[in-house]
Formats: sequence, C-alpha cells, structure tokens
Amino acid sequence: MTDSHTGTPESADTPEPATPVEVVTASDESAAARPTFWARLRRWTSGRPGRLLRWGGGTLAVTLAVAIIATVTIDLGPLLRSRAEDAASSQLDREVTIGRIGMYLMPGKFLVEDLLIGGLTPEDEPFMTAERIAVSVDWLALLHREFLVDAEMTNWQMRAESYADGTQSFPAFVPSRSADDEARVEPDPPPTDAAEGDDRWVATLRHLGATQGEFVLEDYGSNFGVVCANLNVTITKIFDYRGDASCTGGSVRVSDFEPMWMDMAANFELDGSQVHLTRINVETDGTSTRLVGDVDMRQLSEMTYELESDLDLPRLREIFFADDGFTATGEARFVGTFHKFEDGYDLSGSITSPLFGLDTDAGQFQFPSLAGQLVWQQDRFDMWDVTSTLFGGDVRAELKTFGTQDPWEGTFDAYYEDADVVELARFFDLRGFRPVARSFGHNRMEWPTGPAGGSRHTGTIQLHPLEGVRLATAQLPSGATQAVASRDDQPPDLTTTEFQVGGALEYAFDGDAIELTSGHIATPSTHVTFDGRTGGGAQTEIPFRATSTDWQEGYRLMTAVMASAGSSTEPFEVDGAGTFEGVMLGDLTRPRVEATFAGEGLRAWNVEWGGGSGGIVVDNGYLEVSNGL
Repeated sequence: MTDSHTGTPESADTPEPATPVEVVTASDESAAARPTFWARLRRWTSGRPGRLLRWGGGTLAVTLAVAIIATVTIDLGPLLRSRAEDAASSQLDREVTIGRIGMYLMPGKFLVEDLLIGGLTPEDEPFMTAERIAVSVDWLALLHREFLVDAEMTNWQMRAESYADGTQSFPAFVPSRSADDEARVEPDPPPTDAAEGDDRWVATLRHLGATQGEFVLEDYGSNFGVVCANLNVTITKIFDYRGDASCTGGSVRVSDFEPMWMDMAANFELDGSQVHLTRINVETDGTSTRLVGDVDMRQLSEMTYELESDLDLPRLREIFFADDGFTATGEARFVGTFHKFEDGYDLSGSITSPLFGLDTDAGQFQFPSLAGQLVWQQDRFDMWDVTSTLFGGDVRAELKTFGTQDPWEGTFDAYYEDADVVELARFFDLRGFRPVARSFGHNRMEWPTGPAGGSRHTGTIQLHPLEGVRLATAQLPSGATQAVASRDDQPPDLTTTEFQVGGALEYAFDGDAIELTSGHIATPSTHVTFDGRTGGGAQTEIPFRATSTDWQEGYRLMTAVMASAGSSTEPFEVDGAGTFEGVMLGDLTRPRVEATFAGEGLRAWNVEWGGGSGGIVVDNGYLEVSNGL
C-alpha cells in the first residue's frame, strides 16, 4: 500500500517518524553501577554479618522485654491501697498510709511506695517511713496454703520512743509470747501440705533486706538516745530468724553529756519480740566495744548486754567530766554488764589500765597496773577496790561522784602505803631538800560538778624512817652538851640536803590556802613540831618549836625546807644543843622568821658562846640576834 502512494505529493510532504536517541551521561552510568538501598540491606543481612546482626537485635529485644517486666509496674488502684491501709492499721493499732501499690509485669512481684506508720498519737513523729518496699511472693507455696514473702526496703527511717511512765511507741508487730511458747524449746516443724479440710494459712517473711535506713531510739525516762545512721539490715528465716546489721555515722547520747559518734556491726537472732544479739562490734567516740545481749522490742526500755570495751581515757574525760577540774591520760579495758531499764541504766564491771594518769591542781599522778571495780548509774559514778602502785608503794583508791553532799559532789580517796619519799620529793620538785623515808597516808580530793570548778584536798601523811634509824624526840636528851663537844674537831656540814626523817602531818588545801595541823618532823638530831597556814605561799603564818642536839643540822634542815619553797637562804656555821620556838611569816620563798632560843655549847661565827638564850629575826637574808644572854 505504501508503494501505491510512491511519488505522490502527499508522501513527499509527510516526513517519516525519527528513531529515538538515548543520551547517556556519566552520572547515569555511576547510578547504574551503585546498588540500591534494598540491595545493600539484603547483602548486609546475608552471611555471618547478618547472623550477628539478627542475634544482637534479638538480644536487645529480650533485654528490653526483661527490663520492662522487671521495672514497669501497674498501679493497682486506690481500692486495694485503701484495704491494705485498713488491714495494716487494724493489725498495728496505728495510722498506716501508703502512697502507691503497684504490681510488676513479672508475676508475684509488687511495689509499695511511701509507706508511713504513725506514732503513738497523730501529733507524734511517725514510727516508720519507707520510700520503697519491693515484695516478692512465691506462687508455688500458695498451693500448700503458705504465703512466702521476700522483701527489699530502701530509704527508710524507724523512730522508737520510750517514756518515763513505761509507754513506748513500738507497734505490736509480734504478739507477746505466752507461757506455753516459752516452755516450748523445739523448733517449729517445717511446713507441710495442709490436711484435708484444714483452711489455715501460714504467712512467712522469708527474707528482708533493708538498705539506706536510719533507726532512732529515744528513751526519755533515762535520758538515753541512739541514732543508727546509714543502716543496712538483712533478716533471713531458715529454721529461725537470723540477720545482721551495720551502720556508720551514728551517735550515742547518755544523759546530758556530749554525744558520741558511733559505727556498728552486729549479728542477731529473733525470737518473737526478743532480739538476741550474738555479736556486736561498736566503735564510738572514745571506746571500742564488743557486746552480746538481749533487747525486748515490746519493752524498749529493757535491754541487757555483756561487754568488753577498750577505753580512750582522755576522750571519755572530755565527754563525761567536761566541767570537772581534772584531766586523765592513758588507756583502759572494761569488762562487765550494761543493763538499761525503765527508769535508768546500770553499767558495772571491772576496769584495768597499764598506766592511768590523773592531772589535778595538786599535780600529775600516774598509776601503773591499775585495776578496780566500777558502777555507773543515772545518779552515781563510783569506783572501789582500785589498786595500783605509786612512788614505789601500793595505792588503794575510791571514786564517788554525783551522789555526795553539796557543794562537793565528787570525791576521790587515795590510800597509799610504803611509798618512797625520795620519789615523792622528786615528783613535787622539792629542790634542795631530799627527805629519806617511806610514806603512808590518805588524800581525799573533792570537787564540785559544774562550771565553778576548783577542788579541795584533805589528808594525812606519815613518814616512817628506814629500818635502823633512830629519831630525835621533842625532849632534849641528857648529854646533849657532850655531843656538841665531840664535834669540835669536825668541819661544819653546810651542803648536805639529804635527811633521814620521820614524822606526820594533817593538811587541808582548797586552792587558796593550805592548813597544816598536828605536824611534826624529826631527824636523828632534830625534832620539829608545827602547824599554821599559808595562802598561796604569800600569806604564811606557821608557828613552830624545834629541839635539836645539832643546831648545824637543824639550821640546815630549815634552810633546805625553805629552799624547796623557793628561798635562796644559805646556811652559816653554827652549833649547839637546845630549843627554838617561833613563827614563820610572809612569803614562803623569802619568809621572815621570828624566834627565841635557849641552848648549851653554842658556837657561831667561830666564836664559842657557851650557854645562853635570846631572840633572833631572819628577814630578807639577814640574821639579827637580840637579848642574848
């Protein structure tokens, strides 16, 4: 048909359709060579990389599912929460509120949030608050009519209070044990399948873990308080309930004394409301203690412990005797019992110290190998049968505080035997005077409690001469003149400061003045009696009477005593036998001595005076003789 139209004008004017031309650019060639996204995905998910990717994705999915099941809770609503609050309030006889009860997606797990158990009255602080309590229930045990519960509690506080009238705030978590319960000693049989027709259920707390908690005990009757901060408690039931507890950064307060910091770790057993503490390690401010004991949770004011405690005596003095006028040094160990009861407490036992130091207004005393008995109650602190050594002798002591008669509310009695007077003189820094004897006596220190401070000392001293030493008497012996003559060819002794002595003295010292009564001191040649008083060493009035067969020794003894008090008087050459009677006045460091004398064989300043009498005055280093005959 085409051929029939060949050469016609129509065919010549109508153009043939053109063949399409495909234009290919460089970018199109690159795109054709690059695989598509889906092609790449198919390649990544094939082979070993694909298997790893699928495994990781599955693991992530399982992890997310487990996390959701383990952490996501469903609010069980206000109706169930209200019923739980009513049941708990009825059981504990306290107001109980719950912020929220939720159920985890994992079967058998529940969450209680913002639990509050009220105090004795609505105005009191809550007995307990807990931010979170996670509860797990063993579903299989329900088939045996047993309700087994595990619980984990975090961020909680428990406050137990006991009052002077015997009431206390601890709710009745556990009913009181009957006499039949006390008589039964065998453990309860393990749970068994319920007998046919037996509709009883058994509820058991199998495990409790309580972390980040705080326990506060306030006993208003005995003015005693404990705070266990950062407290963690674990309780597990196997045959019986056992557990452990630890706290750090707590405190202990006894009466109105300064509180002590406390760290604690303990193991315990529960038997109804009774808590038997099988081990407690307590570190407090000034003590390190190991205890075993019992606490009645239904009667918080009643607890008993046996304990061993290492004591830091300086720190304990600062806590319990902060206002008293003494300090202590050394370490000690206490072994005894602590009984806390409704109206107070009783700590009693024995105390030992390798070296106990007592610093008082009278000086610093050290007692090696100290041992004694102690009792500490709310209104008394006593020690007795205290034994030690002091200055080479034996010491017995008694300490009483609080219960004694006003205004002196504390006493410390020390009885010493066979103490070395040489060591005693060295202790009191008696320079220029070295008495040689053994000392026996009694010192009582009394002090008031409170900010007034101060102390009072009373006592007696007896100086026993060494064996074989014979001492002079108050009467001048016959033959005294011949004794003086026998020393004519001997040089005078002006330097010896050591004296074999004996004597006795009663004294009283109240910080302002020293009263001396019934005093006498004797050497082999000289006998002196004295009494009087000195006010801080400045206002002195001490009458004396001296009888001597060796006036050189007698004068040397007087200057030695004055030197020990700070006087620099030097002895001079003198001899004779007779008596001096006078008074020492003024400042002990530079006293004025007024006396009369009567003697035989008198010699002074290289002059033989023979017998005579007269008066002397020693003042400011000068000697004046008057009315000499």
